[in-house]
This record gives sequence, C-alpha cells and structure tokens, in this order.
Amino acid sequence: MESWQLFATLGANLAAWGAMLGLMWRVYTSLRSEMLGEIAGVRTDLGAEIAGLRGEIADLRGETAKVSAELAEFRGEMRGDLNGVNAALLVLREDFRAHVHGVRAG
Repeated sequence: MESWQLFATLGANLAAWGAMLGLMWRVYTSLRSEMLGEIAGVRTDLGAEIAGLRGEIADLRGETAKVSAELAEFRGEMRGDLNGVNAALLVLREDFRAHVHGVRAG
C-alpha cells in the first residue's frame, strides 16, 4: 500500500470517527436537554404538590385547634355537671343519714 493510500484511509477513518463522535455529541446534548426539562417539570410538579400538602396541613392544624377548644369546653361542662351531681349526692346522703337517724331515734 502506498503512503498516499495510507493517508487517505487514515483521513477517511478520522472523518468517520469525527462524524460518529459528532452524532454521539448531538444525541447526548439532546437527551441531556430533554432530561433537564423533565427534571424541571418534575420539580415544578413536586413543588406544587408540596405547597398543596402544606396548605392541607395548615387546614388540619386549624381543625385540630378547633376540636381541642371544643373538647376543652366539653370537659368544662362535664366537670360542672359532675360537680352538680356530686353536690346533689352529698345532699341526698345527708338527707338519708338524717332520715336513718330519725328512724332510729323515733
């Protein structure tokens, strides 16, 4: 093989490698751009989802505070009712004792 044929073959091989590398680079940059776009879209979607969940959490905290306040009010009412029942039972007990003592004495 003559030297000019060698250089021609080498040049053709280098051109083929260059074309292949160029194609690979275009595919890589295209896929990279597409993936970066997908990642940005996912981040946006997740950000919106997180914001929605934060809003729901805030709503649930508000509802929890309301329920806690209602429960505290209910407990107060029940304590008042129990205190009234206890007072009535004390009166009944004293009346019963007075009655028993009256029956015994009489």
